[in-house]
Amino acid sequence: MPETMNTCHSPGVHCHWSSITGCLNALVPGFNSAHVFLAGHGLKTDYQIEKKCDFSGLLLTNHFSRLYPVFFERNGLNFEYVDVNYSFPELLKRIKQENDRGFPVIISLFSRKIPYHAAFHSTSSNMHCVAVSTVESNRLYVHDFFIPTHPVSEFHGWVGKEELRSGWEDSIKKVYFFNREETDFLKKTVVAK
Repeated sequence: MPETMNTCHSPGVHCHWSSITGCLNALVPGFNSAHVFLAGHGLKTDYQIEKKCDFSGLLLTNHFSRLYPVFFERNGLNFEYVDVNYSFPELLKRIKQENDRGFPVIISLFSRKIPYHAAFHSTSSNMHCVAVSTVESNRLYVHDFFIPTHPVSEFHGWVGKEELRSGWEDSIKKVYFFNREETDFLKKTVVAK
């Protein structure tokens, strides 16, 4: 798999879903988050009014993160993170296997240990998701589709293996693997519509 994924992606609102959308956009030409938004009832909006007939405190919310599970379930797909207990060398070996098959792998990292953007150095100790599309002897090509800046930004570039080691080792160790059946299904059904 080439280090740069051919994506036409707008930054999202959450690292997990932005990573999945960014990767699917590269794997399934024509796929974008609008497919998920509309098929997952994204136009459904919840609202709350603090005081009766007083719309000054109107709170509109849309549960974007719930749209993806609805979308994938409706299409018979299983896009879930898997808890793993891989050591860092085992993780790299598995990512390399997936990359050789033509698939990126989404991994969790401990956000305070992410080296490529200062926005993560002051965050709380959260999990952050990124995609890895290439593994070389001393570096990985990382796609971060959601850096919490204003406006939201992205990172696509090489990161040293040792720079990511502690981010993986201190994380909750979740991965997402794509598969050919799911991406082929999306190519035939969602994008063809």
